[in-house]
Amino acid sequence: MPRRPTTSREKGRAPQARRPRWRVTFGRVVIGLAILLALLGGAFVWGLYYYLTYDLPNITSLKDYADTVPLVTTVHDDSGEVIGEFYKERRRLVPIEQMPRMMVNAFVAAEDQRFFEHGGLDYFGIARAFITNLRASETRQGGSTLTQQLARTFFLSREKSIVRKLREAILSTRMEAFLSKEEILNLYMNQIYLGHGAYGVEAAAENYFGKTVHELNVAEMALIAAMPKAPSRLNPYRNPTGAVNRQRYVIGRMLDSGFITEVQAEKARRRRLVVNPRPNPNLDEAPYFTEVVRQYMVKAYGEKETFEGGLKIYTTLNRAGQAAATAAVARGLRELDKRQGYRGALNKLGPSGIPEMLVQLDDKWKAPKEGESLRGVVTSIARDGQGCEVSLGTNRRGTLALADMSWARPPNPERASYQITRVDQALEVGDVILVKIKDKDEKGAKADTVQFELDQEPLVQAALVALEPVTGHIYAWVGGSDFRKTQFDRVIQSRRQPGSAFKPFVYATALDRGFGPTTILLDSPVSYRDLVGTVWSPKNY
Repeated sequence: MPRRPTTSREKGRAPQARRPRWRVTFGRVVIGLAILLALLGGAFVWGLYYYLTYDLPNITSLKDYADTVPLVTTVHDDSGEVIGEFYKERRRLVPIEQMPRMMVNAFVAAEDQRFFEHGGLDYFGIARAFITNLRASETRQGGSTLTQQLARTFFLSREKSIVRKLREAILSTRMEAFLSKEEILNLYMNQIYLGHGAYGVEAAAENYFGKTVHELNVAEMALIAAMPKAPSRLNPYRNPTGAVNRQRYVIGRMLDSGFITEVQAEKARRRRLVVNPRPNPNLDEAPYFTEVVRQYMVKAYGEKETFEGGLKIYTTLNRAGQAAATAAVARGLRELDKRQGYRGALNKLGPSGIPEMLVQLDDKWKAPKEGESLRGVVTSIARDGQGCEVSLGTNRRGTLALADMSWARPPNPERASYQITRVDQALEVGDVILVKIKDKDEKGAKADTVQFELDQEPLVQAALVALEPVTGHIYAWVGGSDFRKTQFDRVIQSRRQPGSAFKPFVYATALDRGFGPTTILLDSPVSYRDLVGTVWSPKNY
C-alpha cells in the first residue's frame, strides 16, 4: 500500500513521544490496601488506647501513700491501753524496710515468682496460665503479677472483663515505670486485703495469731501469704482445711524459689497452726463509753478523720474500775432477776429431740469465758429430787444440785422468800436451760465432776457511771447489761425518775415553811382533789 505523502505542516513539526498509560496492577492494589489497613489499624489502636486510658487515675498519688492511707484510730484508757478502735479498713502501717524479708519472700513466692524480673506484666506467667486453663477447660490459674493486683486494688474493680484486664495492664506498666520494686512491695504489703477484716500483713498477724509481723514464724507467714488468692474462702476460721492446703502450697513455692531450705520447709509443714480470734475491744472493754467517744469525735472532727486518720484518743477511763463496774451490774441484775423467780425453760424437748439437740450443741461448742452462761439439756432427774444431770453436748455433761437452783420458784411477788424443795418442781427431762459452770467446791479444790448452777438472762436493765465530781473525769461507764444485745445507753439515752435526788427540794421547802428536824408528821392516808375534781392518794410503790 503506498505511503501517504507528507504535508507542508507536518514537515516542520518535531516527532512527539507517546504518553504512557497508568496501569492498575495487583501489586499496587495490595500495597494500597496494606497502607489503608495500617492507617485504620493505627487509628483503631490509638482510639482503643484513648478509650482505655482517658479516665485512668493519676498514679503519682501513690508516692504519698503513707500520708493518705486509711489507718485505725485507737481509744486508750488512763494507762494507755487500747479500749476501742474506729476504722473503715483495719490497717497497721509497717514500712517495707521494717518488714521481715521472709514475709516479703512468702508473698513473692506465692503470687509472683518473677516479680523482680518483669516490668509489670509477666508474659511467661500469662502463657503458662493460658495453657493450664486450656487443658483444664476452666479457669484454674491466673497470670496476674503483684503489680497488677495492686493496680486493681487501688484503682479498679474486680469485674471480670477484657476492658478491665487491659486497663489493669496499662496501669501496671505505668506503676513499674514510676515506682521502684521496693515501693511497689511497700504498697502491696500494707494495702492488700487478707480476710477477717484485715488490710495489710500487720493487721493480719494480729487477727490470726495475736502477734506482730516480726513475731511470726515461717508457717504463719506462709498462711498469711496464702490469703490473697481468696481471702474469704481461705479464711482459717471458716475453712481451716482449705487454708492449710494453700499454706502448704506456699511453703512449696518458697522452697522452689530458694527462699527456704528443705529443713525449714519440713519444719513449717509439721508445725501446728494455732489461730486465735483477736478480741474486739469495742465489745469487750467499755463498749458504751467507746460509743460515746465515737459520737463525740465524729461531731468534732468528722467521719473521715475519725475512721481513717489513725488518731490516738486518750481518756480517763480506768480499765480495772470498768471491769469491776461491769461485773457489779451483771451480778446485781442476776440477783435481782432471780429474786423475781424462774421464768421456765428456753425450750422443751421430747425424747426424740434430745439427741438432735445435743448434736447441735456439739456443732456450736466453744470454750466458755469466766461467768458465761451455757445452753444445756436436762437428761435425767434424781429419784430423790435433789439433783439432775445436764448435758452440754454428746460427751459433755455435769450435775445440777438443788442447792444451786433453789431460787427457781414460779414468779410470784407474794411469795418472794419461797424456795423449791425438789428439782422437779422447776425442771423436767428435755428442758433446754441456761447453766453456769461451778467447778470448785467450798474449799477451792477441783470437783470430781463438773457442777452447774441454774441461770437465766435478766429482763431488767441498769446503768452505772463512776466519775470524779471535781474534775469530771469518768472512770467507768456501763450503759446496760450487754452491748451485744442492746446498744441503748441507759446513762445518756434513758429517761428516769429523780428518786432520792429530789429529796433536797422537798426538805428545803419544808424548812422554808417552818418545819424542823424534830417535827413529827403522821404517816396516815391522805387524799388531794385538783381543780377538775380528780382525787389523788399518795401510796408507797
